Amino acid sequence: MENVDPALGVAVAEMEKGFQPFVGEGTTSPNRPLVERLVQHIVTRFPSFARALQKRCLGACGKLSLPVMFVSHYLQGSTGTIVLENPDGRTWRVEWSAWEQSGRRLALTAGWPEFARFHGAKIGDVILFEILDNSRFKFLFISPANTNGGSSSE
Repeated sequence: MENVDPALGVAVAEMEKGFQPFVGEGTTSPNRPLVERLVQHIVTRFPSFARALQKRCLGACGKLSLPVMFVSHYLQGSTGTIVLENPDGRTWRVEWSAWEQSGRRLALTAGWPEFARFHGAKIGDVILFEILDNSRFKFLFISPANTNGGSSSE
């Protein structure tokens, strides 16, 4: 029988092992080495992924593409809403959409531009998402300016 932490309700062995964040950048993306470097020593309690912000992610019409092969397991259907939660427990509601364009695509859409603006997101910032469940993701901004891979939540 597994040793379960009663406060957290998860197997202790699973907590100790944790999850290495999935690098949500394509193999030919110029951002892939940056994201890999910034998350290489991070272990999360739940499945997670990281993406670098690009120009198309920011601004009034910005949207953040999600790694389809990884996220499709958690986000079913063609639209929905998730709650993004920072390390302090503050939350934001953001919509996601899926569509077909040379294969399935997923992105954070409505609410994402306001979220990014509120957090002062910039091109090159990396955001780490930890998937708590199908409608709730924790997030953490990781600054590439900090060569030690330091992070900030806002």
